[in-house]
Amino acid sequence: MNMTVKTGLIAAALAMLSIPAGAADFPTKPITFLNGAGVGGGVDSFGRVLASVAPDVLDGQPMIVVNKPGGGHTVALKTLARAKPDGYTLAVVSGGSAMVGSTIRDIGLDYFGELEFVAQIGSIIGALVVRNDGVYKTPQDVIAAAKANPGAMRYGHSGRGALSHVAMLSWLQTNGVTMQDVPFKGGGHSRAALIAGDIDVLSTGTQQLAGFEDKVTALGIFAGTRDGAFPDIPTMAELGTAGIDVYSPVIVFAPKGTPKDVIARLEKGIADAFENKAFQKLARVSGLTMQYRGSEETRALMEGLLKAWEPSLEAVKATMQ
Repeated sequence: MNMTVKTGLIAAALAMLSIPAGAADFPTKPITFLNGAGVGGGVDSFGRVLASVAPDVLDGQPMIVVNKPGGGHTVALKTLARAKPDGYTLAVVSGGSAMVGSTIRDIGLDYFGELEFVAQIGSIIGALVVRNDGVYKTPQDVIAAAKANPGAMRYGHSGRGALSHVAMLSWLQTNGVTMQDVPFKGGGHSRAALIAGDIDVLSTGTQQLAGFEDKVTALGIFAGTRDGAFPDIPTMAELGTAGIDVYSPVIVFAPKGTPKDVIARLEKGIADAFENKAFQKLARVSGLTMQYRGSEETRALMEGLLKAWEPSLEAVKATMQ
């Protein structure tokens, strides 16, 4: 064998070794699916609905859900960022909460630089929620009570820097009132606190209403348009109170450097899930606002939202100091 041929074969072999293992036939084993919310939280529900049909859309391979709550969903993303970029470790988080968390404080994670956007699978629409047996029947009732007792009322949310915190704080400030904020690790925990009477009102995603309609109700939503899953709940603007358009896309991420063909396979699998009847039924029963966008569309969406929310984030940052 002459030197030229031998050198060519060695170069070819090295090139083959540089191709990430499994990129061509991905997936061939279970996928670890980190979930940025606690069990029972809104993002937890989104993640588990997707995981339930994963074998049907990802060549028989399951998604194994591992809850990693905390830090406005950034705990899950920081764990993901350290994972091998082969597509076998993903994370699902409240994309808005995680973006806010990484913007208002130094968490050691570059949201746009250290992660790969895989897809948006839904949206969390924030709402002002109260107990059915409570005294508050309209948003104006809450505002009046807060003005009569400045700083005395307590509202729950899913963590400082989470979108439930951003939305409520913005609404309170815009309407000239103050309350004590009480952070929880996920919507399920904060809903339980409201039902138990540990807090006066709650800022949470509308999906937390599903199955608990006999105990809690939403007085209005913070987003600028009504929630497709709960179309009967008016927006705060429709109800005559001020606020900003805040909602959070639910996003699936992969580690930076995950091969493009693996990202494309995951995109296709998630898109196929939206056509799955079992997926559609479970999402409907769970009260989830499902919405699909691919990788590049999702990144562009979040870049636009960050720019739109910049003024409000300064107010949130002040509460973190």
